[in-house]
Amino acid sequence: MTEIIEVPTTTNTTSKLQALINKTGNISAKYIFPAMKITVDVPLTYYNNTEFAGSGINSTIFKLMKDAPTTIFKEGTPLLAPKNPTAAENIIIHDIAFDGTRDSQAYVKKLYNKPWGHGYHNILMLGVFGNPAYTNTKNCKLYNLSFKDSLGDGIRAEGIYNVTIHDIYGERVGHDLICLVADTASVYKVKAKIDVNAGIRTRSARNVKMWDCEIDGSGGTAYSPGFEVQSTASNWKSYNIEIWNCYVHDTFGPGVQIIGTVPNNSDIQIHHCVFENCGEMPPANKLPYVGGVVFDGFNNIKIYSNDFIGCLGNSVSNAKYDIAGSMSGLTAEVYNN
Repeated sequence: MTEIIEVPTTTNTTSKLQALINKTGNISAKYIFPAMKITVDVPLTYYNNTEFAGSGINSTIFKLMKDAPTTIFKEGTPLLAPKNPTAAENIIIHDIAFDGTRDSQAYVKKLYNKPWGHGYHNILMLGVFGNPAYTNTKNCKLYNLSFKDSLGDGIRAEGIYNVTIHDIYGERVGHDLICLVADTASVYKVKAKIDVNAGIRTRSARNVKMWDCEIDGSGGTAYSPGFEVQSTASNWKSYNIEIWNCYVHDTFGPGVQIIGTVPNNSDIQIHHCVFENCGEMPPANKLPYVGGVVFDGFNNIKIYSNDFIGCLGNSVSNAKYDIAGSMSGLTAEVYNN
């Protein structure tokens, strides 16, 4: 039986919310948040079988404190995460907005001239930073969430089995909006205005479906792809990834980058997507293959029934973008585009 907990508006910091979670204990619990702002003054952890139910992305807002101390918010320490990151399960988070207050983080800026993408202030973490395993987390749902102005990723899953992520909005996040080391994932209805890295990135992932997404790179500061399918970790492999019915536009890098540097990556489908004005990085960057889709290091790729409009470079390239694949004798089918 799930205990219903109405979060009072006076619980307006994560330190107060942490006290409430700890007092509730390790039970199945649903925390219902009213319209309120919660200042993230300490990293928040929660038990398995927890649901955070906000009142909507314009109503329930978690906002990182100004100048979050790096002694507490350390590199690799997320803002919200399970208490047991190697055995987390049954996590549901929805109808909440997250504000990473990226321009008000002086302590990280003292460490890096470009402070984003170094592992600070990833917002929602599942699994263990830098130590992925598919068994870290299972059976989670994340939906109706927004992320903005962070130094790190919006959603980062370092090993997860069976996750559903949908109706996500992200703008000006400091790395990927969604980064998944996953087995069995459904990701759909994501709208990302990418800034530093990809809108959706899979790493050593398998059995992942992504559809009905819009990736807008027009405001970006880096030559990142809209989607990135990556398999570069030793003793891992990626397979059965499908992207369809997505709109990717105005990216500096490719609309989709597929890269494998380890053996036995296979089975990618990209179909019924629109790629418009992709690959628009300045010529001075001198990365030769951009455009709509660039792939290398995966076998049995199928790219079909897509529209490529105004992309610079090639619509589809089997070539190196910024990393070269190390496999040979691979096959791809490109047709009806």
